[in-house]
Amino acid sequence: MHCNATLRAHELVPLASYLMLRGRCSHCKSAISTQYPLVEGATALLFVLVAALIPFNSIVGAVTFVAHLLFVSISVLITVYDIRHTLIPHRFLVLLFAAAMVATAVTAVETHSWQPFFFAFFAGLIPLSFFGLISIVTHGRGMGAGDAFVAGAIGILLGVSYGILASVFGVWLGAAVGIAALVYGVISPVFQLRLGGVRGTLRAELPFAPFLFLGALIAFVMMNVGGDLYLVWLAPFHW
Repeated sequence: MHCNATLRAHELVPLASYLMLRGRCSHCKSAISTQYPLVEGATALLFVLVAALIPFNSIVGAVTFVAHLLFVSISVLITVYDIRHTLIPHRFLVLLFAAAMVATAVTAVETHSWQPFFFAFFAGLIPLSFFGLISIVTHGRGMGAGDAFVAGAIGILLGVSYGILASVFGVWLGAAVGIAALVYGVISPVFQLRLGGVRGTLRAELPFAPFLFLGALIAFVMMNVGGDLYLVWLAPFHW
């Protein structure tokens, strides 16, 4: 981005090109942002995790696998964009919902039933309504509308119980980081943590989508590894 040079094929290999170029542009020698290898590495690890947990030894399994990979890809994209701009473009949300609905459609085809769509509707509506209400009441200052739609898409993908669990984890993680940032901003006048251009205060903008996706990741692993290892109070919602 410093010299606007057109990159060649060997400069576009994920992770390998960054290491080969030693983190610098081959044309102008300016430093390449560490965002690129971090995003590429994180995406690769998430793809491996999905491959380990989602069987794709059939056509239905393969489509479900691809839908999850698409969901992961858009999740990484939204996470990075939200961290940099504290904003989630609508087109990203459309793609996220599309990936979640494809996974639901595959389940419907496999079971020859419309029930998966019915359950997916409520699984998405519950977290979307909860976070959406917060956004409306606070006029977008306490919660962005995009975060509510992210929670809704996660609910569609994971179902009611694990969708709620993902939201709970997301809130806990976000609160923990927010409180830590606030405390750090108060006790460290020299090294103030800056969030959204504001010092670590109650006015700081903290991107929430990354925490929702991290909560979804934890819930996804629990769903595929831990069986019914979710909180007991969520049992009535296990659809």
